[in-house]
Amino acid sequence: MILKKFPNEIMIEATNCCNNMCFFCGSMVSKRPRGYINSNLMYKLIDEAYREGARKISFHGMGEPLMCKDLAGYVEAAKRAGYKYIYLDTNGVLATPEIMFPVIDAGLDSLKFSIHAATKETYQKITNNDAFCQVKENFIKTSDYIKNTDSSCKLIAYFAESTINCTEKEAFLNIFEQYATELWIKPIHNASGAKPENANLSVDGDVVATKKLPCIDLNRMIINWEGKAIACCTDWTGSLIYGDVNTCSLQELWNCEKILEIRKSQEELIGLNEICRKCAGMMY
Repeated sequence: MILKKFPNEIMIEATNCCNNMCFFCGSMVSKRPRGYINSNLMYKLIDEAYREGARKISFHGMGEPLMCKDLAGYVEAAKRAGYKYIYLDTNGVLATPEIMFPVIDAGLDSLKFSIHAATKETYQKITNNDAFCQVKENFIKTSDYIKNTDSSCKLIAYFAESTINCTEKEAFLNIFEQYATELWIKPIHNASGAKPENANLSVDGDVVATKKLPCIDLNRMIINWEGKAIACCTDWTGSLIYGDVNTCSLQELWNCEKILEIRKSQEELIGLNEICRKCAGMMY
């Protein structure tokens, strides 16, 4: 198989710890150890990936990145290195001015709040956290700050639709559209097959969102907080690990034998692993 050029995008997981417990999220059933990336390793990866050709970078993964105290420093390092697009996903609970504004000032280009509700009651049902009012306030303050500082950071409000929150979709739009750059409403996902029961909570009998093969994740490099190269950004089991940045360079990993096998399996559907089958809705 022809070697692939190093990707334009890299995702580096700052942490897989999270302060919410969303019912549809694979974090609820994840067996991976919880932790935070070593800061020296993060800075090394930021520089190494840029030298190899990456120009797009994010620091979220299977957890809440604002729980990481060094996040603003990571964004600043990426901006200093020359990355053209730095983006971040957050549940917004910790996105207070004291935590969020320094991250924006460091050079963030896009920020997505995963909110999923228009009332505190529904928010608590979805996230198991009574924090809707705080998230809403944080979103509004973040929007005002971006506008008042003439920041170019895009602000996205995200709503994962299910039978639990579908009646609040219009209310969600009415609350957040005046503050957001973009509004995203998408069906809940099966968490790469880790939460197949999500199909029972899909709207109007539609199946939950599934990915098409070959998966877009194979077009970017994904590193988890332990330093493992992983083929899927939502592989909650950690079974699609194909290498370790502590022992190999990013370039070596990008074209190692194991990731080449995963790419081939998705292109030809030969020996497709269980996670990819379920994530794509292929439940055989």
